Formats: sequence, structure tokens, C-alpha cells
Amino acid sequence: MPRRAQTSALLAAAAAAALILGPAAQAAAPVGDSPARAVAAASLRSVLIPAIEASAEAEFEVAAVDIDVAPAPVAASAPAAGAASTGGTGASSGSDYSFGVHQAGHQAALDRCTGWVWEDFGGYGRVVSAHNHCGGAVVLGLQVGDTVHLTGYGAGDYVVTRLKTVPKGAPATVLEGRLWMQTCTWDNVTMRIAELTRV
Repeated sequence: MPRRAQTSALLAAAAAAALILGPAAQAAAPVGDSPARAVAAASLRSVLIPAIEASAEAEFEVAAVDIDVAPAPVAASAPAAGAASTGGTGASSGSDYSFGVHQAGHQAALDRCTGWVWEDFGGYGRVVSAHNHCGGAVVLGLQVGDTVHLTGYGAGDYVVTRLKTVPKGAPATVLEGRLWMQTCTWDNVTMRIAELTRV
């Protein structure tokens, strides 16, 4: 159909709609415009500008993140006397610290930023880790002689016996088969690890 005929048909439909709508069309029309002209303009807009519609029942496809997170074992002992219970992030009360370690995995689990992660490197050692911006910065303040109580993975009482600063991506051999707490330093180039020795 030629454009002129399309326009005429739209105007005719608009005029008919104006007759049907009556006062509703007049209320919607700008001051000084006739109802027929307002309905015609709305009809033209509906033809020229496609509507964006979304169903209330619409489903979104979200790629599932592949994260190896295991449930924590039940803690076998109560928190040490004087230890500040801190759930996932840890806080100090003098030189006594308490940390809940309730997930196991590696980088993917750390990136969830939901608390301390138990990382098992087999014969190379084990690490209790958290990103510095996810509560792990407390490791930067640990000192030799501080006491640490863990619940969940590695449950028990420990003392900090050594501190090391190693490059990010350092081989697991730096763990020397021991248990450590770890976070990145704020320069984002090195990591601080604190050796935990069971008492």
C-alpha cells in the first residue's frame, strides 16, 4: 500500500477511535488539540516506534559458577577462653583471635568473598585464606606469639610461630608442609602468610 494510502487509513482509524473513546480521548489530548488528532498521533507513534515488552513470567539464563565448596566439619571444641568469636572475618581481642573456616576450595571459593577458605595443597601444606578486602586483612596484623582459635576446618588452638611475605603466585613449596593463614598485601604484588602451630 502506498504511504499516502497508509496515512489516510491511519487517520481514518484514528478518527473512528476518537468517536469510540469520546471523553477518554479528549482527556488524554493536549489543550487545543482535537481528540481525533491526539488519537491519530498516538496511532502513528505505535506504528513508528516498536514497543518494548517483558513478561512478568520471563526467565533469565544465568551461567552457573563452577565453585568447589565443601561443607565444614562440625567443630570439636569450644572457643578458647578470651577469644573473640568472629564468624567469618576474624577480629582480635589483645593477641587472641578466633576464625570460622566453613568452606573449602581454592581461587573460585575465595572470590565468593563469603569468609575464610580452607585450601589443601596436599603434602605441600594447608592454608586458611581470605582476600584482604573480604576480611583477610586481619592476617596483615598477626604477630609471632598471637594465639588463633579455628572452628570448622582445622578446628583447634594455634599460636603464630612465623611470618613470611612471598610473591603472589609463589609455588606451594613455600608452605613447607605446614598450616598457614594467608592474605594479599595491599600492594597486590605479595602475600603475607602466618604459620600456625597447634598448641
